[in-house]
Amino acid sequence: MVNLYAAYAPRGLDNFEIRLDVRNLFDETYASRSSDGIDSTRVIALNEPGRTIGLTARLRF
Repeated sequence: MVNLYAAYAPRGLDNFEIRLDVRNLFDETYASRSSDGIDSTRVIALNEPGRTIGLTARLRF
């Protein structure tokens, strides 16, 4: 699984940041470690959602 992010902080606004996140870039099927059923044949793994894209802005004060 590949996760990427890019952040931008404009000059003169040291307390402001914009961030773009892409999680699971190639949209692979996977199960988180808490639901993968390792060591138990009776557990059915719960697959996580596919690709996730997020855009956030942060202002520190």
